[in-house]
Amino acid sequence: MTGSEAKLYKEWIDNDRKMRTLIAQMRKVASKAGKIRLAEARGCPPERGSLKERSST
Repeated sequence: MTGSEAKLYKEWIDNDRKMRTLIAQMRKVASKAGKIRLAEARGCPPERGSLKERSST
């Protein structure tokens, strides 16, 4: 493998890690949003700050 190929592979791997982290964060937000929507549909107020919580990443 050449140096330029190694650099490309490293870039792809770094991008993959960033993408997976972002997708995990999006899934957490979607889950919280779903819970809020279900609570609203049942006539219950959502918990305060439900979407404001952030994971430590």
